[in-house]
Amino acid sequence: MTSQPIPFARLTREFASLLLAIVAFFTISTVRATDGDIRVNAGGSTFIAPFMRQCEVAYHKDHSGIKIDYQSIGSKGGVNGLIAKDFDFGVTDVPLDKAQLKELGDEVVQIPIIAGAVVVAYNLPDIKGELRLSGPTTAEIYLNRITNWNDAKIAELNPDMKLPDLRIVPVHRTDGSGTNYFFTKYLSNVSDDFQRLIGSGTQVEWLEGMGSKGGEGILGPVRTIKGAIGYVEYIHARQNDVPFAVIRNREGKWVHASPKGATAALEACLPQLEKGRNATLSAWDAPEDDSYPITGLSLIIVRRDLGYLKDRAKAGALIEFLKWATTDGQKLAVDLDYGTLGAGLQNEVAKLLHTITYDGKPILSVEPKK
Repeated sequence: MTSQPIPFARLTREFASLLLAIVAFFTISTVRATDGDIRVNAGGSTFIAPFMRQCEVAYHKDHSGIKIDYQSIGSKGGVNGLIAKDFDFGVTDVPLDKAQLKELGDEVVQIPIIAGAVVVAYNLPDIKGELRLSGPTTAEIYLNRITNWNDAKIAELNPDMKLPDLRIVPVHRTDGSGTNYFFTKYLSNVSDDFQRLIGSGTQVEWLEGMGSKGGEGILGPVRTIKGAIGYVEYIHARQNDVPFAVIRNREGKWVHASPKGATAALEACLPQLEKGRNATLSAWDAPEDDSYPITGLSLIIVRRDLGYLKDRAKAGALIEFLKWATTDGQKLAVDLDYGTLGAGLQNEVAKLLHTITYDGKPILSVEPKK
């Protein structure tokens, strides 16, 4: 049988159908890419979790194709998750230590994201006015050297207050946490004896006192035991209407805990900022009149080159999110009573984000201001 030639019109129709199918395929693919296909996995600090929850919602609202999935599992979990590549970025309240930096080499960048204040909460229902405490006095309470609320050293800080003849019940956290780290770092900074006898870290060996797990574990005894004292995040004390002390800072000023005071502490310590891949600084007991002294800084940890993701779009989405979270997203931190990154620190963060690459090529194209 002799084959008949296919009419030109039929060829044209079939080609057109094929072309339409190809266009439809790529159109569907594009729609899917903007309909939640890019998922950025992250985790770590519980201290920053309320902020990250708000960021997840707000960012997805304006970037429907990108989903940020943050797991609140603690700073150590954030670091381990990044090392294992389970997380695309981690968040830690504790800068990477020497062993971790040695293991990771030049592979990671540490980037400031928000600050938080830790307050000294207390239960003294019969006193009138605001209790005042200094760092050294608080250290002596936790060293069990000041054991009664009418001790002369506390009375000296509160000359117009009638302090009760009541035993102090110090409450401390037994679990590893960024709050432990912030509080013990501050006390170690203002008291050589505290540094020598207890030291600083996410977990320490306390001398005595009542131990509890988590922020709620501290708030429980402080709310119910007369004479109790404990340390919690500012946001938790505010939400639970628990009174907390006014703290004397390095300049001798009495400062209330506040987002503004935490931001002031960061800006005051900006000259101490480590350059390069480890943009960390110590904000506790900062100079400047408005600085709140018990201020800690949460850090993003991300790999310097994201080529291992094997997904250029995901790498771009990740860095764009971090850029947003450290600039426009900071307004969410204010609403949640966190301290924000000031202008000086935001500029340093922008420089760091521009060092992150994909297969050796910068992901962000527009250079920040010098």
